[in-house]
Formats: sequence, structure tokens, C-alpha cells
Amino acid sequence: MNKAFYLGALALSLAGFPLSTALAGDENTLILLQEGAGNTISIDQKTAIGSQIGGVNFIEKPALENSEFEVLDLSNPLNLNEATNHPILQLGDNNSANITIEGQDDVVYLQQNSQGQAPGNNADIYVNSGAGAPSFAAVVQTGAGNNAEVSIDGSLSNGTILQNGSDNNGTITVDGNNVTAALTQVGSNNDSQLVAQGNATSATGVDGANVTYTLYANGVTTTQPVTVSTNGASVSITQVQF
Repeated sequence: MNKAFYLGALALSLAGFPLSTALAGDENTLILLQEGAGNTISIDQKTAIGSQIGGVNFIEKPALENSEFEVLDLSNPLNLNEATNHPILQLGDNNSANITIEGQDDVVYLQQNSQGQAPGNNADIYVNSGAGAPSFAAVVQTGAGNNAEVSIDGSLSNGTILQNGSDNNGTITVDGNNVTAALTQVGSNNDSQLVAQGNATSATGVDGANVTYTLYANGVTTTQPVTVSTNGASVSITQVQF
């Protein structure tokens, strides 16, 4: 069984090397496992501080949109070994991932699993919480031909894409603080976008939008994106068609 690759400033600290005051590019963690052929990944943490890519336990529920993510506290040495069991993980073939983190203490979870149908899964994640409280981005894709993109600008915000099937395309953009945006697709040939916007200049925790967009369908395409502009509203949109 392959062991996940772990790279982080915490490992140096535990080995007895003192860490200076955190600067851009310091104290970042990457836990990665790739299997199969044709997988590619690009990670950019050079302007981030204390960011964590991997080390997140995915708790899948029967209803995919109800699944949970448990972020392991890597400042606790007891969690370091456990964290290697939860890499960002690409399995299958023709997968690709491009992850960029700018900000402090942001966390990313990514899992892709292609089952031999080209071109495979693709994910593009960008997270920037600035100097405020950290944000969280997650992408879970199974099947083949899926595409996911998550962009977050804001503090204490969450962007989640869960896709199950093939040929799905999902885009989430979160702009604001304390904003949660979740897009779930189950089926095939879906194409959806979700934008949750607050006032990015407001204080952390003021915006407070909670937006959920769920589809259980085959062959459904949203020609116009689901767009929500809110100052703290909670919105849930569900489409079911088989």
C-alpha cells in the first residue's frame, strides 16, 4: 500500500529545528497521494501562511450533500500520523488538479476518482482569506469526465462541490465573509454554477450567507448560473429529475 507524501513546516519543528516568525510561504502543509497514470497536480502555497492541503477526514453520508469534513489539527503532534491517512488523493487516470492558496490558515480538501473514462476529472481551487479568519474549500468527485472549480475570497467562508457520476461540471464562487456555498450533483451530463456574494469589505462574520444548490438528475443543464447576492440570507435550491 502506498504511503501518502507529507510535507510541512510542522515536521521540521518536531525534528528539533526552531521556526522563526511566520512569513509568506511559511508553516504550510501538503499531504498528497497519487495512484494510476496520467495524474498531474500543481500546488502554490508560496504566499500563504499556515495553510493546510490534506489532513481532512471526509465523512460520507447516504445523502451526498449531508457529508461532513473533519479538519485535523496538525498543531497537535498526535494528529500527524493520522493526517497521512487523509491526503488530498487522486486515483485513476487523466486526473488533474491546480490548487492555489493565498491567506492564512486556509484548508483545502480534494479527492478525485476516475474510472477509466477519458478525459477524467479536473479541479481548480483558489482560496484567499486574506489576513482574516481561515476559509475552507473542498472538492469530491467520483466517476469520470467531471470538472470542478472553487474560488473563495473572504474570511470564515466555505466552498464545497460534491459530484457523483460522469460528465458533470460545477463552479462555485464565494465572495464575502462567513459565506457557505455548497453545490451537489448526482447523475450525469449536468452543468451548473453557483455564486454566493456578500460584502467583501465588511467585518468578518457579518455577511453570513448559507447557500445550498442540489441536483439529482441526468442530462440537466442550467443555462444561467444560480446567483445569490445576500447580506445574511439562507437559501436552499433543490432540483430532482430522473
